[in-house]
Amino acid sequence: NRGYAGCDWPILRRSPAMIRYFCCRLTPSGIGDQLSQLNRLHDLGRRLGLEYLYRDFPRNRWSPDFDAADFLGLGLGEQRVEDHPDHALVSVDGAAALRALQEGRPLESLLPGRAPPRAIMELVHSSTMYSLGAPVQLQYPINLREKLLQRHGAQILQRGPKDRLSVCVHVRQGDCTWVRRGDRYVFLGMRKITSDPQDVDLRRAPHAE
Repeated sequence: NRGYAGCDWPILRRSPAMIRYFCCRLTPSGIGDQLSQLNRLHDLGRRLGLEYLYRDFPRNRWSPDFDAADFLGLGLGEQRVEDHPDHALVSVDGAAALRALQEGRPLESLLPGRAPPRAIMELVHSSTMYSLGAPVQLQYPINLREKLLQRHGAQILQRGPKDRLSVCVHVRQGDCTWVRRGDRYVFLGMRKITSDPQDVDLRRAPHAE
């Protein structure tokens, strides 16, 4: 089970009386970041030996009227949180769960002292997970290609080479690019302005005049 910080971590096995399911709580960030959060938490929950339950995304901050999860078909073929109305949610910080996995601590160490008898572990994404290096390589990634095919069928396949997806990539100006305004360089998405031509973000990012 290689993948976290380049090391081998055991899957934390659960007993029959313990929590069986997990779901993911994402932040209302951009679509790409939400997918990254989902993959990290999904991988983490599976490594904890739990079964995944889908829940709707919070609308992303940049395109709140676009339902990215529906477009990508992320809920297709998945059990959902609402399928288990007799289960209570128990929130667990994703970074804390990652540390338990890395240290080989039992799954019980993540739960409150008096957990409900039927519960779903809600793994909560936090920025600390990035600094912990999770994950370097996903063991249980979400199969986006399969989801897209289920959602849109043959219309997303190219007419030429078979079994290849047609992908459209849109880079929003000012998000991961910079825009020049006089003697200043403005990164809108990063909320950053610099006048230093040697700025690290300026040197590594494409630009739009």
